[in-house]
Amino acid sequence: MRLGRIEERILKHIPGGSLRHGRREIAQTLVSFCKAIIFSIVMFSIAPSVLADEGDCDLTVRFGSYCCGPDPEAIEIVRRLLKDMPGVVQVTKIPWQFAREGEFDLCVETRDEAMARRTFDRIRQGLPATRRRGWQALILP
Repeated sequence: MRLGRIEERILKHIPGGSLRHGRREIAQTLVSFCKAIIFSIVMFSIAPSVLADEGDCDLTVRFGSYCCGPDPEAIEIVRRLLKDMPGVVQVTKIPWQFAREGEFDLCVETRDEAMARRTFDRIRQGLPATRRRGWQALILP
């Protein structure tokens, strides 16, 4: 098995091998670990910019997906509840930047903080306890 340039450089600094793993495997594992850490740092720095900024909304309703998109029944329940709430001023749909299955946030603006709390409670009670597809999150800043 041929090692890459990075593995070769790391290999020079590993004094001998362990009982279970050789020096090459240690170098390859170390490089894989470093790549995973770099990937995690990049993804966590991107993730906040991909989603709606909860600070701009009185209430954020997040519709995610395990596969096959967000649950259409849950979306309809939330839209119906928001339409019937008298203190809801505006609802804005914010698609996720890198969503592949139609995930999005609803940014809900209300008259005041108490109305945001009542809206939160009403949506929480209206959503089914078990979901057939997708997931939802309610966020009060």
